Amino acid sequence: MKTATILPVWLDREDYYNKTIKFLNYYHQPKIIEALGILPEDIWLIDNASNTNKVYQIATMFPKVKFKCYNKHYARTAHLEYPFCWRCLYFARELFQEHDYTKIIHLNNDVFIISEKLANHIRDFKSGWWTPWCKKHSFPECDLQVITADCKDYWQVTAPPYLSYNGKHMEYEIKATADKSFEGDRYAEYGINTQCDLWDFACQVRLDMEIKYNV
Repeated sequence: MKTATILPVWLDREDYYNKTIKFLNYYHQPKIIEALGILPEDIWLIDNASNTNKVYQIATMFPKVKFKCYNKHYARTAHLEYPFCWRCLYFARELFQEHDYTKIIHLNNDVFIISEKLANHIRDFKSGWWTPWCKKHSFPECDLQVITADCKDYWQVTAPPYLSYNGKHMEYEIKATADKSFEGDRYAEYGINTQCDLWDFACQVRLDMEIKYNV
């Protein structure tokens, strides 16, 4: 399946900029690329109107990565106001319709797929809308989503304008199958900063936390 990886980015804050570099370095490792069935040229950064100099810097460091740059910047003004994330999720429609992708891996720039077991599961996922489970909050982990082009629920959810979801929990609005069989969580919310050998994935990883694939 032709697979794209998409993530929302805003590069004007130094920590977000450095997290994006950390993310791209991680997902450029050959063993991860092979296990996930992705290519660097199929990683799309969905840019929330960053300074063009910052975009140029990332593009120079990672020349195969693609950008979708928006002129409208959305700030996160409240806990449930993140239209830039909804805009990124909706961009999968364009990739399906105009670029012939058949599967999208939607991530945040602080999410890391760690185990070969999970990477292979995502690579072999053929149809539907999948997320792991967030134990911390007992809901689908929308920081890591896998969507295929034939998923009718995705097209139904993304039929209204994306701003109509502003103020709503993405975790409760998406119609993904939440899989509890993989070990992972939003570890920054626990204050955890050391990787565990049992993790399949990690979300909200702090910048100073070292992550190694397939430990």
